[in-house]
Amino acid sequence: MILNRFSLVLCFTLISSALNAADYTINATVAQDGSGDYTTIQAAIDAAPSNLTQPYVIFIKKGTYNEKLYIEKSFITLLGEDRDSTRIVTAELRRIWRETNPSDYGAATINIKDGVTDLTLANLTAINNFADVYPDVENNHDHTMTIRGGSGVTKVIIINCNIIATGGDTLSLWNTGGGMFYHLHSYFEGYVDYVCPRGYCYIEDCDFYGYNNNASIWHDGSGGIDHKLVITDSRFDGVRDFALGRYHKDAAFYLLNCSFSANMRDKDIYYVENTVIPQWGKRVYYYNCHKTNGDYPWHKDNLHLASDTLHPEDVTSLWTFNNQWNPENKIADLLERAILPTPKNFRRKVPTDVKLTWISGRGAKSHLIYLGTDSIPPFIGTSDTSFFDPGRLEAGKTYFWHIDEVTETDTIRGEIWEFTTMPDAPPEQPVYIYPSSNAVIEESNVTFQWQAVPYITDTFYIY
Repeated sequence: MILNRFSLVLCFTLISSALNAADYTINATVAQDGSGDYTTIQAAIDAAPSNLTQPYVIFIKKGTYNEKLYIEKSFITLLGEDRDSTRIVTAELRRIWRETNPSDYGAATINIKDGVTDLTLANLTAINNFADVYPDVENNHDHTMTIRGGSGVTKVIIINCNIIATGGDTLSLWNTGGGMFYHLHSYFEGYVDYVCPRGYCYIEDCDFYGYNNNASIWHDGSGGIDHKLVITDSRFDGVRDFALGRYHKDAAFYLLNCSFSANMRDKDIYYVENTVIPQWGKRVYYYNCHKTNGDYPWHKDNLHLASDTLHPEDVTSLWTFNNQWNPENKIADLLERAILPTPKNFRRKVPTDVKLTWISGRGAKSHLIYLGTDSIPPFIGTSDTSFFDPGRLEAGKTYFWHIDEVTETDTIRGEIWEFTTMPDAPPEQPVYIYPSSNAVIEESNVTFQWQAVPYITDTFYIY
């Protein structure tokens, strides 16, 4: 049996996921009607044991919880019953909070105490609606944090959530000492810098909606040259002329396979001049990012400028966190439905011999696979593992698929994903060729370099 690079990575991922999957047994239930263990989320958090080393899962039933949360223990998991109907809501403006308080701790809807690690928020909505509650307050769209964590806060997972604010700095995870943050299949909304991590952050398959023309995303990577914000397979939208991003000090942005709506302003991610001069220069990289009604020149492919050896398929969450943390090994069995598909949702130029993989849902005993070129795909088979080989697919076709999870008591219908296979055509021309045409080479030894579509081109002939 011959294994290529993709096969080796896939086998390792499946094996390591099985070995390292977290136990998401529900430890406490919150219900406003008294049917659970607690009627408030904060009471359930306060009752959790101290010095946890494994996830302590607090299941939150549907309802609007008008609470400001303080999380001071590690390994807490807040798991909502329904993403849109489990709502945590408060109204707070940082500027007003700081008038009577010494720090930002308490200025957000969800406040994470310094030093907390391994926090997971899943399948819920968190909102800071200050501007809606206090429409007459001057500058009510100022810093309005929904989630705020500071020094030492790390290994925070946000999955299948809506994180919304009526002001700026919606999602503020600020650990410049090396905080690691992973966000998957979520929705972010706010005003200036509404997603603004410090440290390492990886975001996949998320939707962004901004209300200002200054910036949607912001990053502080001053804590280390390897700190970075990676956003992949995500979608940006907002009011007319919304801006993409900015930074005030050293930062590194990697955007891959992202789409921008027609409302996006013609302005690259930019440095805001101040007294802090970035020592590592501008580091803003794009790959396969496109705008609905035509691309701007500034988001053309330039990933090769980050490193001669860095390819799009190398930019993963594990790479983002320098092999120190693999959050994808920690989210199996967290949600009821299957998540994190391969091929990625909306991915184009997928090989016709692709193998389907996903992360299984909570309590799944088997998986029902639906795949086809119709938007309502037919059933094609069953698998006992989160892997399925559909055989060779047609070239140049858009396929729709979903995984239904079969538990002991129910069948959980999965979300419909789609991908398009590689056209039946010759390979694309290599790009980023070195030496370039008409180049003058002074060194005596020259290494020829180029980049081609990975897993598509098998052999190169050099003349």
